[in-house]
Amino acid sequence: MADKDISKEPSSSEYASETSDPDYEERPASLFGTLRTRLNWQPSSRTMHLDVRQTLQNRRNLEFRYKAKLNTSSGGYTQLVQMQKNMNQNTPSMARIIAAERGIQLEGEEPLSPDKLLPGGIKCLLLRDWTLSPGVRLRRSSSSSSSSSEAAGSSSSSSDGDLKYYVTLRKQPQVLRRQGVWDSWLTGKADLELDAQQQQVALRGSLRLKAFRFNVTDKQDLQAAAGLDYVAGAGAAGSSRLTPYLKVGENSWSIRLQQGLWMFNYEI
Repeated sequence: MADKDISKEPSSSEYASETSDPDYEERPASLFGTLRTRLNWQPSSRTMHLDVRQTLQNRRNLEFRYKAKLNTSSGGYTQLVQMQKNMNQNTPSMARIIAAERGIQLEGEEPLSPDKLLPGGIKCLLLRDWTLSPGVRLRRSSSSSSSSSEAAGSSSSSSDGDLKYYVTLRKQPQVLRRQGVWDSWLTGKADLELDAQQQQVALRGSLRLKAFRFNVTDKQDLQAAAGLDYVAGAGAAGSSRLTPYLKVGENSWSIRLQQGLWMFNYEI
């Protein structure tokens, strides 16, 4: 069986990787944008990909996201453009914890103890810190191939584009334990996508438990994460799938297992 190339028409796992990648989702967007690039090596297909992501958000919490993936071997690419409205329920728990560490009591918020286990409490874990984001996304892909008969310079390519509506429910990072050099977080996300043209619905979800070790050296932090990914109704098969997620890395390098694929990433 041929190796999988995620620059071509996506399967359910590839759709999930594009829309639920936790490595890029958690950094807050700003009016001036949050540009991130990385190299992604996949041993199973022996391909190198270049990932580019840009996020912009205005003061009304209207967010624009652009994601692109280029297969450096075949020249194939995928592009994903999203526009969504973020509706935050309350001040994020991380902001409240940092304020408490500095002796600041935020107006309208209950006092908390940043040093205890689960500083925000069970109520915060279950009922608060949720963000609802309805939006629209446009995906476009192109693949190119060449053979010995095309050595003279001819090539073939194909592209497609589709518009889909979605709503995302995201659990803002919940601090489980904050101990200065060590932090542990819990995050979650669910994404419901509607393809009105094909009359199909896809559901994706992710759950992450993360641990951070800060200041291992003057310029290096370490992190590890474990969790689960769920996909249902996406891709041609339309079947459901539950897969493990693992990640170990530092500021620039990381090794990740997602949707059954091992990946080596380098943040540029």
